[in-house]
Amino acid sequence: MAQWKAEGRYPGIFRDENDATHWRLVVNLGRAGTGESRRRAVKVLHGTLTEARAAHTELQGQRDKLQIMPQAEKAPRTVDEWFTVWLEKYKRRDVERSTFARYENSLRIYISPRIGKAKLRRLRPEDIQDFTNSLRDAGLAPGSVFQVVALLRQALRKAVALGIIARDPLMGEKMPTRPGRRHLRVPSDEELRALLDTMVAADASAYPLTRMALATGLREGELIPLEWSSVDLKKGSVYVCRTVARVPAEGPRARYYELEFKEDTKTPDSTNTVPLDPLTLAWLKEHRKTVAEAKMLLRPKHWTDRDGDLVFPCLSTFAGSPAGRAWLAGSLRPAFHNYADKVGLGYLRFHDLRHIFGAVLHRNGVPLLTISRLMRHKNIRTTADTYGHVGAEELGAAVDTLASLWGAR
Repeated sequence: MAQWKAEGRYPGIFRDENDATHWRLVVNLGRAGTGESRRRAVKVLHGTLTEARAAHTELQGQRDKLQIMPQAEKAPRTVDEWFTVWLEKYKRRDVERSTFARYENSLRIYISPRIGKAKLRRLRPEDIQDFTNSLRDAGLAPGSVFQVVALLRQALRKAVALGIIARDPLMGEKMPTRPGRRHLRVPSDEELRALLDTMVAADASAYPLTRMALATGLREGELIPLEWSSVDLKKGSVYVCRTVARVPAEGPRARYYELEFKEDTKTPDSTNTVPLDPLTLAWLKEHRKTVAEAKMLLRPKHWTDRDGDLVFPCLSTFAGSPAGRAWLAGSLRPAFHNYADKVGLGYLRFHDLRHIFGAVLHRNGVPLLTISRLMRHKNIRTTADTYGHVGAEELGAAVDTLASLWGAR
């Protein structure tokens, strides 16, 4: 058994009294936190005194560069334990409730079953790659794979910064490819008219929201909570200042999910006034009468204003929510998609109506700067990247401008 004796001239270096080539190197790392005991890094090797001094200097350098740090005795041991602490302590107060709920779902559905029980300090790049491969093999969409792995990377980097693990297992590893923007086929004016005519003929409950989305480019989360106090029927404009998100309910008797209304928008630039065209303004005035008639008919037992004086409330108890309540996205989306599919538009999300609004404006020759202002983008680059594409007709028209150059040649 080794018996260590300090090498007097070199603090932190100990020689085995039974073997002159056996060395023990010790570097003090300090405390991991208040109330924690002092921690040390220890390395044992065989060699000469010169080699031992060089190794000791290297160990000190790793400490100074924070490559090795004191480990807390009460630190989380598994990925599950650390991820739970990270979410509660570092994310709950920094992100929206809907975003936090999505993070929790990623932990519960994807991370915990596959890598949750892995020892945090023993994670290797191979473990992360196996985790990524398992997500792909399970049929998860590339965008979802990217989001889950990126979330895991955030948690691991925080663990490195706090000294819980010495090295990020993802360091130097290639992240899953982030998918590009989904290509949307913009329907023609005739196809859009056919969609609206079909919904009107069927007295579709989703028609008012669809009509307004195509006329203003408002987001789903801005249309659902829109109140009449934000609509100026004299000037013909809508002031966008309120959004809604689906979040986990609070309280023992609450539904599992509820709608959270916020007096702000996605970005500061999104809070702005959107003008209405004359036909949409006239339609909106008639729509207000329809809402008022439904309210008079269903009050007081079958109507509620708990979500506000909404412009587009559910007008019946069979539209996915009680009458007067705000639409649930889970009811609106399939209701809209059924009619889009019926007129041959294929897979079309309700959010795609916002992109169609911008694309139709661009198709009709509206300048990108004007489109950017109407859609309340943060900068014109977002507008140009999304709607600045050139269609086949525009390419043909551009080439036709060269016809005069060739003449009869």
